[in-house]
Amino acid sequence: MSHIQTESLPKIEVDFKSSCFEALVIEAIDQTFLKLGIEAKQAFYSFLEVHYKLNKEDIPDRIRDFVNALEQIFGTSASLLEIDVMKSIRQKAPSFIYIVKTPALSFEDYVESLKRNVNTL
Repeated sequence: MSHIQTESLPKIEVDFKSSCFEALVIEAIDQTFLKLGIEAKQAFYSFLEVHYKLNKEDIPDRIRDFVNALEQIFGTSASLLEIDVMKSIRQKAPSFIYIVKTPALSFEDYVESLKRNVNTL
């Protein structure tokens, strides 16, 4: 029986909590904007990149910028899109519980709470 010699590969450190959070947020946003159509979703992401210097991959780390862009682009309808994203997150992470501490529901607070609690999912 012959033995196969293998090389030891360098250990790669991956922050699974962070990547899980980022993937969850991006997938939820994708799902929401896909409801508007593929072309509309692509146009939205292109518009964010050109006018707000906000790449899709950067959204989880720049939630405030994303919310500001949504409000500037969609006006009062932005909150409907934010609610839809939150519903999508809830479907993807049913064990995540968000407790509203103020009378107004804030998308930014919701996502920040998700980020803090991603290790419990």
